[in-house]
Amino acid sequence: MGKKLLILVALVLCSTMQTQRLYAQDVSIEVLTDVWAPYINPESEPMGRAAKVLDTIAAYAQANVKWRYVPYRDAALLLEKQKAQLGYPYFYTQQRAEKHYYSKPIFYLTSRLYFNRHFVSSELANNNYESLKIAKVAGYSYGEKIDSIVTNGKQYETEEDALIALLNNEVQILPMTEGVMNNLLDTRFSEQKQLIIPVDEVKDESSLHIIASKTAEGKALIEKFDQAITMRLNGEDAQLQPTQNLKQQVDLATLVTSEGFPAILGEFTNQNGNIDYYTIPIGTKVIVLQWSSKILKPSHSDRIYKNMMETSKVVILNGPHVGKELRVKNMHIQLEP
Repeated sequence: MGKKLLILVALVLCSTMQTQRLYAQDVSIEVLTDVWAPYINPESEPMGRAAKVLDTIAAYAQANVKWRYVPYRDAALLLEKQKAQLGYPYFYTQQRAEKHYYSKPIFYLTSRLYFNRHFVSSELANNNYESLKIAKVAGYSYGEKIDSIVTNGKQYETEEDALIALLNNEVQILPMTEGVMNNLLDTRFSEQKQLIIPVDEVKDESSLHIIASKTAEGKALIEKFDQAITMRLNGEDAQLQPTQNLKQQVDLATLVTSEGFPAILGEFTNQNGNIDYYTIPIGTKVIVLQWSSKILKPSHSDRIYKNMMETSKVVILNGPHVGKELRVKNMHIQLEP
């Protein structure tokens, strides 16, 4: 009878331990974050790239991420005051490292300095950008290299506010992560996309991390996620590499008159399906967005009049119609060398 009782107790203990291990896999950890598309999307949208990575790492740590959206600078302050568990994603800065524990790198992003070619020449931006008025988003880091350049920049509340300031020439230089800039231009400012270009040779490829308060709990959480990051990397059998974004090649051109056509007209199809015509000054700079089919494909005849009368789509870079996307006859498009 005694032996049966011992076996029963052992089975109960074993079942209890298994149950505890099962529940340990369901630990919920609150992570402070904010919208930073396409890496952290709004709560109502599909999860962003950076959020997906952290969710995967949390699975290795046997934890579930509970996302809470607050501005990044407030998240760092809440962690400093020990009112939160983790914050993500953050670039490393020495100043922040004095107040927070950092996880191992999770992935890398490239940040650049951008300028508006409508107001600033490439020569000035590339060779003397430090003399221009610089913007930055309050509480943001862009990697230590770029942070040192924009220390005294004019501060804006959001990246969208800062980009609007760049488009309006309130500032001439704006730091931003490449993916975030491309996303903003694609989704919010598509008409001005070709106006915003990066400064040559100035970029920072930095890693993103989780941060925690400098407490025993914060240290333990970072160690827990560091182990998970290592497990994931060992499983992938590869090292994290910086995200590479290829520089977009564009066809820069000047609009010129042609014999028999002293005026340059730009065509725009309005909401009613009718064509509006804009008179474009001679010498206007454009980028060709879409060449006409007669330019791209071979002709079966040497009579090229129709080829030159076809229109290609361009974006206007200067003058009274800057930012507009119009169709212009091929005869007016003169490519820059």
